[in-house]
Amino acid sequence: MKKLILLLYLLFAGMFYAFSTISDVQRELLRQLEVAGHDTLRLNILDELVGINKQQPEARAYYAGELLKEAEWQKNSTFQCKAYLYFVFIEFNKRNIRAVKSWMQKLELLARRGKLYDIMWQGQQCYIELLVLDEEYELAERETQKMLKEAENLNSVYGQIIADICLAGIYQTTFRGQEATEALEHAFALSSKIDNELTTTEIISYLIAHYRNMENNSQWLKYLKIKESWIKSLIKKHPQRKNALKGDLLMIYLSYMRYYALQNRLDLAGQYKQLADKYYIDEYVAYRFSYYMELAVYYQVMGELENASEALDRVLGILKGRSKKDYCAALFMKGELLGKMGRYEEALGIEKELLLAKDSLRITVYNKQIGQLNESYSIDSALLMRSRIQSWFKLVVLGVIVLLIAILLYFALRFYYIQRCLNKSEKKIRKIAEDVNRAVRVKERFLTNMSYAIRMPLGEVVRHSLLLASDEPMDEARREKIVHIISDSSTQLIALVNNILDLSRLEAGKMKFSVSEIDVKYLIQDVIGRAAVKDIQFNSAIPEYGKVNIDGMQLRQILDSLLVLADGAVFLRINLEQSGGKFFVVTVTNSALASVEPTQEMIIRNEINRMIIEYFGGEYEVRSGFIRFTLKI
Repeated sequence: MKKLILLLYLLFAGMFYAFSTISDVQRELLRQLEVAGHDTLRLNILDELVGINKQQPEARAYYAGELLKEAEWQKNSTFQCKAYLYFVFIEFNKRNIRAVKSWMQKLELLARRGKLYDIMWQGQQCYIELLVLDEEYELAERETQKMLKEAENLNSVYGQIIADICLAGIYQTTFRGQEATEALEHAFALSSKIDNELTTTEIISYLIAHYRNMENNSQWLKYLKIKESWIKSLIKKHPQRKNALKGDLLMIYLSYMRYYALQNRLDLAGQYKQLADKYYIDEYVAYRFSYYMELAVYYQVMGELENASEALDRVLGILKGRSKKDYCAALFMKGELLGKMGRYEEALGIEKELLLAKDSLRITVYNKQIGQLNESYSIDSALLMRSRIQSWFKLVVLGVIVLLIAILLYFALRFYYIQRCLNKSEKKIRKIAEDVNRAVRVKERFLTNMSYAIRMPLGEVVRHSLLLASDEPMDEARREKIVHIISDSSTQLIALVNNILDLSRLEAGKMKFSVSEIDVKYLIQDVIGRAAVKDIQFNSAIPEYGKVNIDGMQLRQILDSLLVLADGAVFLRINLEQSGGKFFVVTVTNSALASVEPTQEMIIRNEINRMIIEYFGGEYEVRSGFIRFTLKI
């Protein structure tokens, strides 16, 4: 019964776009076809003619053939695939699985070449549903899983939806209700990602039928309301489609009638029965089946058991010879009804027959699945053995090839390695030579500058010392001036020598530091205070920042060199920077050490400052007009 109910909801899903009677539309299309050229318009007309002849298999096959010939002549892959799909539909309705498979081979080949996957998914759905109808459940599930994997690899939402629908059908038929629920709910969630009204309606119809059979009333009612709302909005937009949607309205009203009858809300059930009677369609088996089945439920709840019995007799007449499983379900309802009517002997006979039939049906399904699994296992075993033999042969050939490639690769890599080593050695030797030459030039320039820097104060000391030691008469003022010159030159010479020694120790890594926590604010205030005595003006803003781990004496010397040796007004600024850690950023503007043309003493002092700051994790930069250094907190 589940299969019939599911097929019922999909019976007229493709008729939502019918705007007038089929005969009128067909007459107009045939008139247009007579004057149409061999172009896309002609293909579209033939496509519509195929669509409106769904209920006339011969006419549909004729126009599908014309569409295929025209599409092949125009070399239009899209309409060729559509024509193949129509032939799949035609053979599906005949339950001719061999013909369906033949048309699907053509469709899949062309659809994959032209990337027309949405058309291909529909054809695969027909093939899988035929496998289910033929009770080839294992094969159907394998084909569906294959389709799902391909759709996921292609990121095709529509393909995943079709695969979920197919899986739901398989799960329902093989008594896996929970898995069917998950598959359908997943398909419904995916449908929001595509703009396809027919697909969404198809999924909703499946969900309505599924939850009805699962007796999940809340979900059944939820999707009934969703479909009713959707159909009413469609009729509101396109009033001319109301006639085409008559079957869907009938199914909705029948479902509401059953729902409210089971909820014992008989007034509402009666209202929906009147609506169902109004929209009843007698021409189609599926509608007749559903109408009388729901009437049987309604009459039982109302207590009209004779009417319910008559309705069930009609249902049994419709199902007889069509579906053993659905016939058994209806017969079971008949047996229960006879029991309520007091006709116990008839009811008992039906119950016994049903127990045997149901057990037989379930066993048959399971046996079929086991048989299919065994058959699949035998085929897979034979294929596996053949595959193993081929694999061993391929492995031997591959091993020989790999060995040859490995030998060639070894010699190639060996040659490349030797060549690379030679190139590296050559580059290294060149770099060493360049470094040596650069060091020699730097050393020569440094010695030249240093010899000049030392010669000047040393010459002053020697010359004025000799002058004092001579017998040349001089007054006291001149003597004091000479002594002062000797003292200043000696101090300058000692400072220069000390700086050179400090620089040498820093470069050799032998400088000793006395590290402690230093209050930066206090230290800077002390340096500024001493500098202020020398009439050097400062603009400074020193916030409460904290302490740093550094040699306090060395930091004091750095600040002294930046401030005491300054010429003019000096501006001191301190910031806090957070980039890879916390740092004090000290900027000294208008320092003598930032001169555009620094002396040798300035260069040496800046180099000493830089090496000390970098030793404690900071940076020291000399720019035009200012010096900036950082202290790590």
